[in-house]
Amino acid sequence: MSAPACIQTKVLVGIVILQWICISHLLLRELSYDALVGSGGEHGPAAVAVPPLPPPKKAIATQQLEGSATERSSSKPHFKGVATTVMLNNPKWFQRRYTMMIQNVLFNIPPDWGVQIFYTGTGQSQFGIDISPGLTRLIDNYPDRIALTTIPPSIAKSNKKPKQLWTTEWIWENMMLSNDTARDNQNVLTFAGNGAICSNSRTTMNDIIEMRLDFIGMPTNRNKGLGGDGSTHSLRNRKAMLDALQYQKEAGNRHNGEEREDIYFLRTLMEMNKNGKGDIRYQIATKEQTELLGGITPTISKMAADEWNNDSMKKEAENAGPPMIVSGTIPQLGNAARELMLDLCPELKIIFPSELMCTERK
Repeated sequence: MSAPACIQTKVLVGIVILQWICISHLLLRELSYDALVGSGGEHGPAAVAVPPLPPPKKAIATQQLEGSATERSSSKPHFKGVATTVMLNNPKWFQRRYTMMIQNVLFNIPPDWGVQIFYTGTGQSQFGIDISPGLTRLIDNYPDRIALTTIPPSIAKSNKKPKQLWTTEWIWENMMLSNDTARDNQNVLTFAGNGAICSNSRTTMNDIIEMRLDFIGMPTNRNKGLGGDGSTHSLRNRKAMLDALQYQKEAGNRHNGEEREDIYFLRTLMEMNKNGKGDIRYQIATKEQTELLGGITPTISKMAADEWNNDSMKKEAENAGPPMIVSGTIPQLGNAARELMLDLCPELKIIFPSELMCTERK
């Protein structure tokens, strides 16, 4: 082989070796990048892998024993006040509200209060929890504020309706209130899915608590408005409820299983006041006080029959804001007033029939 040919061959070999080194370097860089971020296929590299989050905390489930509140474990939460509801055999469409029901109440009660849910843990009662993943996440996120309390089978079997359960000593004895809570401060907010607390209201739960009442419900015409209607929302004194049950027990007049429980309690408290039972006079809300808790504001009441045709009245209603709690579909309001109420209290849309909302806004 001639000298020029030999030199040419060496140059070609050197070029091949140099190419091999460059390609190897590029391959190693690509492999290192893929190992770091993972393969993203034809859409580019995937996101950097993140270690999995720890499993969420379990909801506080308390299996209360039949008997008295002395059987509570010290490890279970004791709140300064309790907002409580009963989840039994509600229809599926109603159970879909559970997440928003609890969320609405949780964010409108004082921070040292808790939410307590009574349920059986079986059948349709458990089903309502199972089909509400939003509710289970809410409980996981607020384990120190939300508690699930299982109703013992012996209690659940003989009290299959909420109004029957509310008139048992067991449910009031097992409210998760602080052991050192004074009698005047044993506040229990009962709530259901037929109403909503308006976050935009100028009235707060603390305003109602400071009245120091034994019973206050939504405005009603029954009993000249005294006490109010407690079928959807009410604020009650736990000790007063137990006193009423004891009074009727001694008189042999236990709840008959049919009368509305809020009417039963109010009737009993009024009777105890009339008969001068004991040294305590039970504080029952006046009609005016119930109107602070819920219903519709006086300004919006003026619009009930659509008797307004100027922007000044609407502005007045907007400045006054919504009531603290609204229940039902407020049929007493005209179309325009109801539409304004829905704007001021969007939480009400949770329970409002969607077809009616569409009709009103056409």
